[in-house]
Amino acid sequence: MPIPMITVIQNGKGFSGKQSLVKEFILLPKPHLSFQEGIDLISRVNRNIRDTLYQSKTNPGAANKCITDIGSYTCSLETPQQALELIENAIVTSLGNEMASNLSIALNIAANEIYDHEKNKYESATGALKSSDELIDQFADLISKFPRIMMLIEPFINSDQIAWYRLNLRISKFCLLANNLRLSDISSHENKNSETSENNDVISPIDNKIPDILKPSSSLIMPVNFYKFENATNVTHIGGLLSDINEKKLFSGLSCSLNETDDDFLADLAVGNQVKFLKIGGFNRSERVNKINRLIDIEYYLSDNKKLLDPKSEQRDINFSPEIEIPADISETISNYEDPKNAKIGKK
Repeated sequence: MPIPMITVIQNGKGFSGKQSLVKEFILLPKPHLSFQEGIDLISRVNRNIRDTLYQSKTNPGAANKCITDIGSYTCSLETPQQALELIENAIVTSLGNEMASNLSIALNIAANEIYDHEKNKYESATGALKSSDELIDQFADLISKFPRIMMLIEPFINSDQIAWYRLNLRISKFCLLANNLRLSDISSHENKNSETSENNDVISPIDNKIPDILKPSSSLIMPVNFYKFENATNVTHIGGLLSDINEKKLFSGLSCSLNETDDDFLADLAVGNQVKFLKIGGFNRSERVNKINRLIDIEYYLSDNKKLLDPKSEQRDINFSPEIEIPADISETISNYEDPKNAKIGKK
C-alpha cells in the first residue's frame, strides 16, 4: 500500500499573509503503519487544526475558515514557522507524545512558483528575495527546529543544479528531496517538470562538469519523484514509467491533479504499480476522500486474501541517502562555482 500524504494547511504565494516559501504543509505516517492506521492518526490531527483555526483569537476572521481547492485548510501566515508550530502542537495534543512519533511532515515548496527569472532569486516572502544559498540555510534551519520534517518537495527549479547538490549535502542524512513531475504526455517516457517554463530548461554552465550521480535527476540527489496524474490515459505507459523508476531504486509517487474528479482509479493505479507515496490533498473535498476510501477498501481486500505486505516489512522502510564521496576537483569546482547571472556588475 502507498504511504498517504495529506495536506493539512495550504498557503504560499497568492494566499493570505506574507509567507511564500511553502505551498503545502503535508502529514504522512511512518511506513510501519497500515494505510488505515495512518489515515486515522492524520484525521485526528486535522480536526485539531480545524478547531484551533476556527477558535483563533490572535488571528480571527474568515481567512482562517477557508477550504482550498485541494481540500485543506488555509490561514494567514507571516512565516513557515507559524504553520509548523500549529501542526506540531496539534500532533502532540491530539495524539500524545508516544503516538506523535508516528507522523512526519513534508513541505511542498513548489519553487517554480516563487522563482524570479529576471533576478535569479526566490521570493520566500512577499517582497523578500533570497538566493539559493540563503534558501539552503533557511531549509536547514527549519529542519533543525522541526525534526519531524522528512521531505522537501521541489525546493529549487530543476536548472538550479548546484543548489540541489548543496542542499543534499546538508540534509540528505535525515530528509528526502523530491520533485513534482507530470504525466500529461505519456506516449513516451520523457518527463518534464510540472511547472516548467522556458527559462527553467536552461542548462547551467557547470552542468557538464557534474557527474550524473550528482545531478537533480540522480537517485541520490532526488530519490523521490511525484507524478501528477492529469490527461494521462495510457495505463501501459504509466506502468512502464513507474516500473523504470522502481528499477532505478527511486521512490515513485503519484499526486492528484488540481482539478480532480470523483473517479478513484488513481488509488488502484498506485497499489497496482507499488507506488511508495500517494499525495492526495486534504480531507475536506469529496474527490479526495473517495480515493482514500477506495484505498481502505483495497487494503481490507488484500488483507482478507492474505496478499497484503506486512507494513513492518523491510520493503516498506524509507532509507535516506548515504553520504556521497565527491572527487576533490569536482567538489572544489562546485563549491567555488558562482552562476554568471549572479555576478555583480562593477562600476564604470
